[in-house]
Amino acid sequence: MEFSVLAEAYEKLEATRGRLEMMAILSELFKKAKPDEIDKIIYLSQGVVAPPFEGIEVGLGEKFVEEAISVATGYSRNKVEESYRKTGDLGKTAEELLSSKKQMSLFSHPLSVQKVFDNFMKMAKTGGAGSQDTKIKGLVELLNNSNPKEVRYITRFPIGKLRLGVGDPTILDALSAYEVGDKSLREELERAYNLCSDLGLVGRTLFSDGIEGIRKFKIKVFNPVRPALAERLPSAEEIIEKLGKCAVERKYDGFRCIGGFTPIYVKGKGIISVRDVKVGDLVLTHKGNFKKVVAKNKRRIDKGERVFRVQTFLGNSFRITEGHKILVHVGSKDEWTPIEDVSKDAEVVFPIPNISENRAIPREMELIDGAGYRKKIKLNKKFYRFMGFWIGDGYTNDYHNTERIGLIFNQKTERDLCDFYKEIISDELGITRISENIHNGAIYLYWRDPPFKEWLSKNFRREWKGKMLPAWFADISRENFLEFLEGWMEADGHEDSIGRANIVTKERDLATFAQLIALKFKIPLGVKKFRALGKTYFKIVVPKTNRRVRIDDNIVYVRILRKEVVKRPDPRTNVYNLQVEDDESYCTTMLALHNCQIHKQGDKVEIFSRRLERMTQMFPEIVAGVKKQVKAKDAILEGEALAYNETSGEYYPFQLTMQRKRKYDVKEKAEEYPLKLFAFDVLYADGEDYTRHPYHERRKKLEKFIAAGEVIKLSEMTITDNPKKLEEFFEDSIEKGMEGIIAKDLNAQYNAGARKFAWIKLKRSYKGELADAVDLVIIGYFLGKGMRAKFKFGGLLCAVYDEKEDMFKSITKIGTGFSEEQMKQFEEMLGKIKVEHKLARVDSDIKPDFWVDLKYVVAVAADEITRSPTHTAGKTSEDSGYALRFPRMMELREDKSPEEATTVQEIIEMYKMQKRIQLEEA
Repeated sequence: MEFSVLAEAYEKLEATRGRLEMMAILSELFKKAKPDEIDKIIYLSQGVVAPPFEGIEVGLGEKFVEEAISVATGYSRNKVEESYRKTGDLGKTAEELLSSKKQMSLFSHPLSVQKVFDNFMKMAKTGGAGSQDTKIKGLVELLNNSNPKEVRYITRFPIGKLRLGVGDPTILDALSAYEVGDKSLREELERAYNLCSDLGLVGRTLFSDGIEGIRKFKIKVFNPVRPALAERLPSAEEIIEKLGKCAVERKYDGFRCIGGFTPIYVKGKGIISVRDVKVGDLVLTHKGNFKKVVAKNKRRIDKGERVFRVQTFLGNSFRITEGHKILVHVGSKDEWTPIEDVSKDAEVVFPIPNISENRAIPREMELIDGAGYRKKIKLNKKFYRFMGFWIGDGYTNDYHNTERIGLIFNQKTERDLCDFYKEIISDELGITRISENIHNGAIYLYWRDPPFKEWLSKNFRREWKGKMLPAWFADISRENFLEFLEGWMEADGHEDSIGRANIVTKERDLATFAQLIALKFKIPLGVKKFRALGKTYFKIVVPKTNRRVRIDDNIVYVRILRKEVVKRPDPRTNVYNLQVEDDESYCTTMLALHNCQIHKQGDKVEIFSRRLERMTQMFPEIVAGVKKQVKAKDAILEGEALAYNETSGEYYPFQLTMQRKRKYDVKEKAEEYPLKLFAFDVLYADGEDYTRHPYHERRKKLEKFIAAGEVIKLSEMTITDNPKKLEEFFEDSIEKGMEGIIAKDLNAQYNAGARKFAWIKLKRSYKGELADAVDLVIIGYFLGKGMRAKFKFGGLLCAVYDEKEDMFKSITKIGTGFSEEQMKQFEEMLGKIKVEHKLARVDSDIKPDFWVDLKYVVAVAADEITRSPTHTAGKTSEDSGYALRFPRMMELREDKSPEEATTVQEIIEMYKMQKRIQLEEA
């Protein structure tokens, strides 16, 4: 199949508003595909090159895609960036520029789907030094052989912004329509998908073996099975009424560390000690992005645990425990290496940060004050030179309504410099009356300029205290930034004893942001914290040579100055670790730090999260436990991994489990937080698919397959038809620190990926008012008003999932529960996934200011569920929908996909529970 056929279908999908129409477009597309193409078409249509659990991504940022567009079209990078700022869509930018291409390819050939897929797969598998150049060449090759329509989607693909809105259920329905003309095969296709988590494999099986192949579909080791989901009921009595005699299990709430003074890059705060980092802060990761801290762990160092003191040539020293990995350049590759294995002359890796937001910086600005006075200022090199000096030795004040701006110079050594800046103030800022005062050996230049003073104070000061650089400063040109540094050096700079240029400031975030902007321009600057006269200062260091620091392929490589074992670390010392959203790393000064379903085949073991993410490396002792305790040669087990206190019998919180210190020596027991796997189901073993066996048989087989040992335990279970005994087991589980219980139908099959009453969960929060959070999908957001206008974010429009219709239906608007930092985060985060119109899988009568792609799930608390004519969740032709009363945002649920959000049916059941409880209380 030629890729142009795929591009035409994508254009139709992008324009449609109806899910049934999407299904029809895809089924027609599938009819044109060959058996060896269908998996590629499915993957490409969902913006991936492999099923998500493989973890294979193209990994090409917007800047590199812009470079590829420039090479392919012959237009300059500036032209590409200018066009992108206008369209807000790199795909449309590439389409427009290719339509008016300056240079034509002499030997272009029509692209096939296979060729496009192969190039993207090669790009995804390319890594190490020079990999970005190789990826750009692969993309350029595709662009050179594309027509404008093809270019739109080829350009969007590597940056993850295909914007088609094609979900898994739509693909399944389209496959069914391809085979029989309607959705009647959906259930059988979905079963196959739930067993392998690979839509491409399902499509390939259907094309090669027909529906009989789907019916005979077998579970595969190392393809994660989509987990079964539980329904809810509010009481033990109703569970027994629903299930009768049932199995009842406990519901489990299912870390290298660094010293507390280790400096971490935090957006908006600069370099701060890790002990001061808060959950919700955005920290710089090894990929150059700022990501949210979702959990933070503090512990004491273990007995006998080695602690290292490490310092690079461009950063402060810090402490790090053994086993903690840092990113190191080894040979031709960048590798995560435990600190104890890092050589003293190694090069460590630091990212070029992605801080630009592609703002168009004007060449001139117009300012106006409250009295209507206007003035224009050219933003040229001399202006930025002035700004550099003002950042170092300038001020603004409002003493006695003087509206003053001023600069300070050394009377003995800076007379000529004072005259130089007086000329800039006159010529560039348009100031004719400049006052001068000499006091205590200093020359004070000052003048009145109300609109410029107001602008300076809003952009470069924080509530009249200290100095800062505004976010838009990341988008100024290289030459203007160098002029800014020159001015700052003239104010606060000096040469140190070895001839390096240094700038000293009291403002940590100012120093840090300047460093990150410099790195964007491939100018390496170090930032070091020091104390003098009882105060903390930050020193920006400009290296003289590249002997100890170099920049290559958008990566900074820095040599280690020292690495040594701390001889007698204080056992009372606290060490910390951070769990970071969508990443396993965070950056200290010029250094990057690294931070279930069980599949076994012989000695090979893989672990997958409930979101089907591969997590094997996170739990090495469980891998060892599986090899030792699982008797079956091949097996797929389900369980909860969590930290467990053997002495007290307590279970530690989920966040602590995810942060728990990992032991690379699997024989060594974790003294404080030992990790256990509580196995509760077997899905496959030694050639037998157990998902179609009743639960009581699966449990017996599980007991047979698990040998006694320290790591893997069987989940505690009781079988009862007595509501009182179920209630007692529930209360005992709560006392032991668990969420509640799961009741299981003894005769039910394993319903992979489905939410049915075969499993029912009971949590304490179901036993009263709506205290339990619901998990909602963000479908849009609103601009801020009043005090929130400055954040460009005022609230969320959220939906629940309708499993029957594969639609996301609105249930609430959320405007409370956000901190200022969260509002900034949501504006930035959601701004990246804005779409032009409501997606075909979204049903909402409320129109937000911006619709977004279906990506994020949030936990939301509310007082109660009410009926509402406004929202579409549960709405029928006869009845109004459901809504949340007084909703409050609690947290992002990074562990859940949109399809795992709370369902319409759950909301209906919770509403019924709530009504029954209110009647009982009355």
